Amino acid sequence: MKYLYTIVVIVVLFSGLAAYGIFDTGVEISEPVLSVNDRIFSRAELDRLLADEPPDMTREEFVQALIEKQLLIQEAVRQQINSEESFRRSVQNFYEQSLVKILLDRKLATFVVDVTTEEVARYESLTAKTVSLTKMVYPSLADLRNRTSEQTRKIEADFLNLSDDLKFILLGLEPGDSSDPVRSQGNMVIYRLDSLTDRPVVAGMPEKAFDVKRVSLFIRDKKRTQLLGQWMDSIRETADIWR
Repeated sequence: MKYLYTIVVIVVLFSGLAAYGIFDTGVEISEPVLSVNDRIFSRAELDRLLADEPPDMTREEFVQALIEKQLLIQEAVRQQINSEESFRRSVQNFYEQSLVKILLDRKLATFVVDVTTEEVARYESLTAKTVSLTKMVYPSLADLRNRTSEQTRKIEADFLNLSDDLKFILLGLEPGDSSDPVRSQGNMVIYRLDSLTDRPVVAGMPEKAFDVKRVSLFIRDKKRTQLLGQWMDSIRETADIWR
């Protein structure tokens, strides 16, 4: 019994000291400042939320929007929407998409690339050209290596009318050259530049001024995306995938 009294005294003493802040209990104590039914917001939590307050809203407008949001959440829970399979799937999809986006954004930020004046000049010269090329599609990497099941397609268009991906590929090609294989919709694709001809000038149609800054940013972003694709390929090569 003596030991029991000793333990009780120690517990009471520790609780009193913790209450006066002598010991750091690790528990954040903050006064409640907002209550929506049984949802209580502490001052610390509300301050964190207010830190993201939109610039076009006053503090009172933000708090009112927060109250309305909580009322809608509580009503949705009352109707048990949060227990439905469709809700679970939507939450899972949002979680996965957010996770992938954050990963890719962080990886892209690690790539440091340079854009040369020669690359920008090459892009500018191509804007005045009509491009003839051959697109070769292979169902798999093995087909590409063996040159089997090849499907070809001829493409002729003004450089400015091509997709951004194809514009970037053509920056590194001269007539007769073929691109490195690129993965597209599960296939392996190679482009061969057959010829370049001067684009006809349309009478009365003024030429747009060449935007060096925009083109430089375009080339930079495409280079980073290319590095991201190579990084993704390295992950794929080391993965254990069964189909």
